[in-house]
Amino acid sequence: MPWDTVFTALHEVGFDGPLTMEAYNSSVDDFAYQRGMFHNVCPDGSAFVRRGLEFLKPYVERDVEQRYDAAIATIRATAAQFGITEADVQAEIRAVREERAQRARLDSPPQ
Repeated sequence: MPWDTVFTALHEVGFDGPLTMEAYNSSVDDFAYQRGMFHNVCPDGSAFVRRGLEFLKPYVERDVEQRYDAAIATIRATAAQFGITEADVQAEIRAVREERAQRARLDSPPQ
């Protein structure tokens, strides 16, 4: 699967909806058997979720950074139109970055 191309296309069309991961729970009746899976394809659901999130994270972070950079460029252009100084823009950018870092610390699982 060309994941880079897939995530680039999602970004280009402005997709900002949820991402999901599909797992086949082999322990539910004959769910897996009916789909031609004759072994437990997902024996550890927690490990599946961890690996899936590790896989998705760089793509999502790349998209977030691209959107963030575009937003900063828009802020700078708008500020210039209203005579707001670059120093004030920089102060606001620092505040936003600190808020993002604080949110990331709060969202991070304990180590």
